[in-house]
Amino acid sequence: MPGTSANAVYLGHHLGSRDPQHISRWAQALTAGRRAAPKCEGDTASGAPCQSCRCEGARHCRHHLHQGRAEDRERAEKRLEKRHADVLKFGGTAIQVHRAHAGLRRLARLRLHRRWKHDPRVEGSTIAFADEADQVRVRRWLVSNCGVDIAAPVVACSDVQAHMSSPRALDRCLWAGWRIVRSNVGLTDQFIENAKLRVKAAVRDDARFWASWAALGEPNETNAAE
Repeated sequence: MPGTSANAVYLGHHLGSRDPQHISRWAQALTAGRRAAPKCEGDTASGAPCQSCRCEGARHCRHHLHQGRAEDRERAEKRLEKRHADVLKFGGTAIQVHRAHAGLRRLARLRLHRRWKHDPRVEGSTIAFADEADQVRVRRWLVSNCGVDIAAPVVACSDVQAHMSSPRALDRCLWAGWRIVRSNVGLTDQFIENAKLRVKAAVRDDARFWASWAALGEPNETNAAE
């Protein structure tokens, strides 16, 4: 595409032709804006202050947002949720709609994981299978390779009656098995071993939760039914 002037340079379909001096001024303005913008209050791995710009309505950048106050995190999540909802409500391009749906699902997963940290019994799941056959394949792999039947009651320790696995443990086991089942060709032994370790960690953490839960004298499902 020919330039609009002798000094113009074609930069592609979206930017068109721009004068190099204009590009230089634009880059300098961007740099000055980043330097003047409020900085993140988080720290890097080396302990130095983070120099990234804050997210809108928060005190931390997108990398350190989880380290901020709960109010900052909630405000930022609501802002993102509203932005995605506006795209679905008022319309947008196919890519924008796809990103909006993905963003809402991502926010739902983050909130569910946060709730699971306090109570693994909260109902929910972060994995969705295309059909029932995929879930059956995953469950068969868990039984045959890890000895874990997620559909059967388990016992955390001798002091705890049999109960079903928590939704958090089910979710972690299904994800570990799905990573194997969906890529059944060219898997290394280390990859398979890592999946088994994830299942083992999920079962271990679930057993620890139920043991601590029973130590507090909380009634389980069996006692509640009686």
